[in-house]
Amino acid sequence: MKTEVKPRIKSGFFINEVELTRIKDAQNEQVKKKSSGVDADFKFEVKYKNGVMHSPLSLSEILSDENDGSKKIIRIVMVASLPSDPSTRIAIRFSDISDTNNSDDIPIAYEVVSDDKDWTFVTSSVIDERVNKIKLSKPINWLVTNKLIPFIASLVPLLAMIFSLNNMGKASVKKVEQIRHIRQTAKSMYDYMYQVDIVANSPAPSVDNLPIYMIGAVLSSFLLSWIARVIVAWYPAYTMYWGDGTKKYDKKIGLIKFVLVGIVFAIILGMVGNYFYDRVFK
Repeated sequence: MKTEVKPRIKSGFFINEVELTRIKDAQNEQVKKKSSGVDADFKFEVKYKNGVMHSPLSLSEILSDENDGSKKIIRIVMVASLPSDPSTRIAIRFSDISDTNNSDDIPIAYEVVSDDKDWTFVTSSVIDERVNKIKLSKPINWLVTNKLIPFIASLVPLLAMIFSLNNMGKASVKKVEQIRHIRQTAKSMYDYMYQVDIVANSPAPSVDNLPIYMIGAVLSSFLLSWIARVIVAWYPAYTMYWGDGTKKYDKKIGLIKFVLVGIVFAIILGMVGNYFYDRVFK
């Protein structure tokens, strides 16, 4: 009776020549344990962006491919089978599900099939260990695959506006409390009027510019949402890093880092500005 293990992994990945070769070697080593040292029979299949399917004879042929433009690889399948029993196999598939020419809905999938239960589960563990090395980290995977990110980004300016309005309210309440305290502690009417005049003329947040603040917050909300949407759509979440495509990948990551650093700098600058603003009006 055959034992099958067929994990389906919903995660982005970054796989280069070294890691892909190590996965193939792991497949081969596990088959050799089952076949008394005989190498596995390998079958390869790739699908290009232009929809063409190809069955390379070796992994070297895949890694020497252009992997860019219409020849960009959007799916790769490697099947290692037992020479004496092809039904005993280790198959793995990596798929760029973000490409419209790809009908897959799972980025990483593999299966281990054998009549030896122990070998099947041990092999599955070995492959799983190798797959974990090429998966995107959980935070990055969440950021680039979560459709709510643009919405969350749009909330930041609105929350900042609410925080500012709350501070304005607190400043007004504080003035009232100061005047109440002066009324209770003033030694004379002159002292009372003098201290109240100081409080009344002290700098305070004005609501006169509130419409401008609100419009700015709404526009910032739309802008951040658009930036987040562009980054999520543009970030290469399913990367096969070899061939000519590596240059495009490096440029994308460089630009995304530049934009993110700019956003972080703007946020820090805003927080510092708010801090000094609050200090002035205290």
